[in-house]
Amino acid sequence: MFCYLDVLNPNTMNLMLKILKYNLSINYTLTEIRNRRMKNAIYGTVLTLLLACILIFKIPAVKAYGTIYVMADGSVYPLGVPLERNGNLYTLTGNITFEGSNGIVIERSNIIVDGAGYTIKEAGGEIGIMLSGRSNVTLKNMEITAFYDGIELNSSSNCRISGNYITANSNYGIWLTSSSSSSISGNNVTHNWEGIHLNYSSNCGISGNRVGNNGIGIMLQYYSSDNAISGNNVTANYGNGIFATFSSGNTLSSNNVVNNGCGIWFAGSSDNSVFHNNFLNNTKQVRSIISNNTWDSGYPSGGNYWSNYTGTDANHDGIGDTPYIIDANNTDHYPLMIPYVIPEFPSFIIPSLFLIATLLAVIVHQRKHKILL
Repeated sequence: MFCYLDVLNPNTMNLMLKILKYNLSINYTLTEIRNRRMKNAIYGTVLTLLLACILIFKIPAVKAYGTIYVMADGSVYPLGVPLERNGNLYTLTGNITFEGSNGIVIERSNIIVDGAGYTIKEAGGEIGIMLSGRSNVTLKNMEITAFYDGIELNSSSNCRISGNYITANSNYGIWLTSSSSSSISGNNVTHNWEGIHLNYSSNCGISGNRVGNNGIGIMLQYYSSDNAISGNNVTANYGNGIFATFSSGNTLSSNNVVNNGCGIWFAGSSDNSVFHNNFLNNTKQVRSIISNNTWDSGYPSGGNYWSNYTGTDANHDGIGDTPYIIDANNTDHYPLMIPYVIPEFPSFIIPSLFLIATLLAVIVHQRKHKILL
């Protein structure tokens, strides 16, 4: 078994020599070590052994990489990095630490990047994995930590982000901007400033994720419309569990929204549907500013479960006899008396289920607009 010491450190060398002197004082009499030549020979031998240890057992420093590219032609640049290609499948073969740069930049569509359980992390900022103008890219099975943004999809479509652990990024864990028809499913997204952030993005599915201990859990911003947010555990986010600004036509269903600063906040966001969610012990359940949304799916399907609802259920149909009033423009007419049971789906079918849910949400939204017209 090796004892790992920083033998290059002068303080360590001095300490070892002091220990040697102490041992010599025990094992030799003063008469035996009086001869300076003998002492010099002993010290010389020890120094030789130390130098040999330096040459043989020196612990290599962790290698820090610059940006790794998956090029448009499919090649990986630079050579010799722990990202192995097999056709359109790219697999990490080890942990990667980046320093002062973007992590992996993907310039090719129609590929899968499988982290195989390895970690990519940053020693000084930038973006973990970045796609711009790409389609049909899957990012899965990796940990992404300590970047500015964990994953960024810019102007990309039909991409999948699944089964990742995304933590301790100083800005966004996952960021979709001007992107569409993509799914974010089965990820653990924790301890970021914002967990999942969409702006100018539509027809996406956010499903089956655990989003907790972020500043904001899930954010829909600037005309992010017709998205389906379903089956997520949104817990213990310091600010808002879910926050929507200037976004409409979204469907939020079957989520556990628990112990957040505010469960859900709509600002300038109307025509969203919110039902079959569990709002439990949030400091404030809902905030709504200049927003008019639907909070139930009618009778007998019902609305949401609210932990602070105080109504009764005289006919025992599982729906409260009085509505849960949020404000003058927002009411859950059919509040549930017990928490809604959210089904657990195997991770491999979550993306398909929620792409279907997204399509249904779009159809319902379009029908509503036709009726209004």
